[in-house]
Amino acid sequence: EVRADRPPQFAGPLDCFRSTVRAEGVRGLYKGMASPLAGVGALNAVLFSVYGGTLRALGYEPGAGAAEAPSLGASFAAGCVAGAAACVVTTPTELLKCELQVIQD
Repeated sequence: EVRADRPPQFAGPLDCFRSTVRAEGVRGLYKGMASPLAGVGALNAVLFSVYGGTLRALGYEPGAGAAEAPSLGASFAAGCVAGAAACVVTTPTELLKCELQVIQD
């Protein structure tokens, strides 16, 4: 994706695929993947903990045994807060992934 954004290096997606495999081997297709894979666990931990914490702060007890389901507004607010907190995790890992993908060996 990142490499295909630099024309006229490749004629299309298939040419990008072939050239990458030819020049770097199959490993070149996975360059920059360690960072996002490591960040997935942290992302999910932040999302679920902040979402649940926000619902608790709004007076709802999240979980299967909850007495009442949160309102649409409470769910929306908790989702917004969790999404904003998740940016702290996703932005650095995506930046690192993109930088690793364009490194010329």
